[in-house]
Amino acid sequence: MSNSTTKPSGKRILIVEPDTVLRNVLRSFLARDHHVDTTSTASDAMEFLHNSAPYDLALSEVNLASGTGAGIDFLAEAAVHQPDLIPALITGVRIDDHFARLAPAGIRNVLVRTIPFDYIDFSLAVENLLFPEKCMGLKRYMSEPYELKSGRIRSLDTRRNVVEDAMRFFRNYRRYDTDINSTRLALEEIINNAVFHAFRLKDGSEKYRAGEFTHLDPGEEVLVEFGRDTRQLGFSVTDNQGTLNPSVAMQKVERQISLDGLYDLNGRGIYLSRNLSDRMILNLHPGVASQIILLFRHRPVAHPRPLHINVVPRSDA
Repeated sequence: MSNSTTKPSGKRILIVEPDTVLRNVLRSFLARDHHVDTTSTASDAMEFLHNSAPYDLALSEVNLASGTGAGIDFLAEAAVHQPDLIPALITGVRIDDHFARLAPAGIRNVLVRTIPFDYIDFSLAVENLLFPEKCMGLKRYMSEPYELKSGRIRSLDTRRNVVEDAMRFFRNYRRYDTDINSTRLALEEIINNAVFHAFRLKDGSEKYRAGEFTHLDPGEEVLVEFGRDTRQLGFSVTDNQGTLNPSVAMQKVERQISLDGLYDLNGRGIYLSRNLSDRMILNLHPGVASQIILLFRHRPVAHPRPLHINVVPRSDA
């Protein structure tokens, strides 16, 4: 069964979702701004791809009637027919068992359906996929009313000050030390990832080492934003180099999930922070900035970890 909702403007989206209720909900929600075609099977979806104008985004459930993980197979095949298509998964189940299959299929985003359905997160995720140039900055992920503060790291001393400022802020909204300690660990891991892996020498090797770092060179900095709204606390860590690429980010997480990288020092911070937070977002602007955002719900909802890796197009692309 298939259905279409035509919108004269906006992007073209194809949804493959076997659950009739959710399929209709997604179509109605997205059709306010975009042209949306929906179907319950991969075979019908391929008919759309063969017989319709090119799509901008294909959003598929992971598990379809044709098998467990069949949504990944469909998106991989779809990309062959429409190379400019953006593939993404939506699921309510744990994706880690299929993680190694995502990168070869070109999938960098896994949206998670929660109960109740989170329209705010879903809307932001879809908009980032369609308009990745909008993805940067913690403010984008906060709803009014919100508080937002920031600090810049240029040395070991400013690093220490920024972390302590953030922890004082977060402590106003978290009662238990265990919550604060987890947030501190995640923040320090992501800052370390920026300081020790973003900045490079001319030969491509890492410029700064743990235990030896005292300050960044002129023109280098790491921006840390932290804030809260009525739903969540969050922070972002942004370097001004843009050396992290999506393939490397995916590989780092996959090696930790598979335990192949159990003893890797590089990549463990991203994996650990993903598990400590409710939502991790990687915003990558090649040659300009790499940004990692972590969000922590005031009232956590048990759900699988999503995956969000947004790549801002290069201005010279």
